[in-house]
Amino acid sequence: PMSDDCGLSKTSICFAMKDVPGALFKALACFSLRDIDVMKLESRPKGPAIVERFGPVTESDEHGNRMTQILFYLDFMADLTEERTQNALNNLRELVTFLQVFGSYAVSSPGLAGSPILSPKHRIRTWEASPRSD
Repeated sequence: PMSDDCGLSKTSICFAMKDVPGALFKALACFSLRDIDVMKLESRPKGPAIVERFGPVTESDEHGNRMTQILFYLDFMADLTEERTQNALNNLRELVTFLQVFGSYAVSSPGLAGSPILSPKHRIRTWEASPRSD
């Protein structure tokens, strides 16, 4: 795995999912079940740039009810090269309507308030997932 001298890597992702009961719980379980520590979670309504690229802010379910999609930004302590990370992301991909992996980079310590500090020799590795087509 990509890491600095103390062996810590942080990965940052963004995903969208329908705003339905239990959806976030299921998404976070993808990481919890694999002993991956989530360091930061933020939510935002789906913005204009995302809408332009991946579709409207709302979708309709099978009953015609409009369902808002929410963007979640998540940082977790694991590297993209780890099998458990790939398994968590593959599981997450089954639950979400959009997934963007920003990349993994080395961190030198857990830092204050759960916010990792970048190592001076950080490296970034990224890849982008296509939006789901259902």
